[in-house]
Amino acid sequence: MRILVFSGAGTSVELGVPAMRDMVVRLNEYFKERQLTPALADKLTEFLKDPSYDMEQLIEQLDQMTAGTDAFTRWGTTLIAPIEGFGVFRQEAEWFVNHVCERVEAGNANLMWGASLEALAGHHAVIATTNYDRAIEMAAARRNIKLYDGFADFGEDEWTHWKGFTGQGEKKLLKVHGSTDWYHSAEGDDVWKLRHPMPLFGRVTMQVDAPNPLKLRSAAILPSREKKMNLHPYPDLAFEFRRTVDEAELAIFIGTSLRDPDMRNLYRKSAQRIPTFVVGRSVQIPAGTGGGVIRQTASKFLGATFPSALLSTDPSGFLHAQCGERQPDNGILDHLATATDVSRDHRSRCDAIERLADASISFPAGTIRPLLHDDHSEVRTFALALVASCGDNSTLLAEAKTIAERTNDTGFRQELEILENLLRRA
Repeated sequence: MRILVFSGAGTSVELGVPAMRDMVVRLNEYFKERQLTPALADKLTEFLKDPSYDMEQLIEQLDQMTAGTDAFTRWGTTLIAPIEGFGVFRQEAEWFVNHVCERVEAGNANLMWGASLEALAGHHAVIATTNYDRAIEMAAARRNIKLYDGFADFGEDEWTHWKGFTGQGEKKLLKVHGSTDWYHSAEGDDVWKLRHPMPLFGRVTMQVDAPNPLKLRSAAILPSREKKMNLHPYPDLAFEFRRTVDEAELAIFIGTSLRDPDMRNLYRKSAQRIPTFVVGRSVQIPAGTGGGVIRQTASKFLGATFPSALLSTDPSGFLHAQCGERQPDNGILDHLATATDVSRDHRSRCDAIERLADASISFPAGTIRPLLHDDHSEVRTFALALVASCGDNSTLLAEAKTIAERTNDTGFRQELEILENLLRRA
């Protein structure tokens, strides 16, 4: 099956990357802590009284003022009241976006995305995202899954160059607004990716020593309602994204409010043709567009619901069953991280497993299996509670019987027998 997964900013909130509103609030706190450009920071504080004001609006206004200042300079005149500290303000905002997006932990990224990436292995999949963070790439690396993002392999080099999307058959990752590890040549639009990235901003550049040294500047498109999509390679990425919408047989839009007109139009186009779902705690689909709404957090959907759907005989039907006006969850990432962390005490892990079981979450067998094989008896026993709602529980039950025989664990065997009886009656 040809599957499109679009991931918006809301997907990374549980990973520590703030949403657009929270990001501009934190930026304002950052300015006050550093005592940078006090007059402009005070003005931003006024803007924040409007609860709808967010990072996109700020960046858009900063870009408009930058363009206006440049225009005045070209015409040989000046603003009546020059804005003191404006250059610092603009550069710090750009640095802050890059900085917060690089704080994602690989382990949490793996828990968020790993199960879905593995389940997509049997399909022709394209993942598109407007996020700058590298959570998807981190999870793919942890699972040894190859994703093609338009760049050549690193080999033994620190940097690699853009190739485009000429090849077919590979799992594709379209970072339609760029990434924290993407850079433009300082004096051109050639695109490069670094193995060890660092945030660049404003006029700050860096040089990478190589056989032919590279002087680089940031290539990411900052969050703004007026996106600068004309620079290479963004037209190629936009074309590939639209082509995927036309060719997909199933589409998922997760972590997006569909506020952006282009994104809303792509969703509408998809929903009119194929099974299309939008995922989020409080999302609303545009009137008259069709499609289904799944009110789940990104961690629950990507960590459990979506991989379980992909491993079922009818992915679209499985996802349709998740739609409806049900109470949204609060996220499972913390519980899943605790449950799978062998360095934590077994009591905390068992409590986390119990919370996951109480939520009746359908995890794929690959997530439950390590818990069943855990070295600690209580962890193994509590993990049995997750087996009942797994779509492949017959395989896990057979494995559990083998574990009971191998470990001679009386408590585990007794709980396993109770579980088997319950499933027979179901």
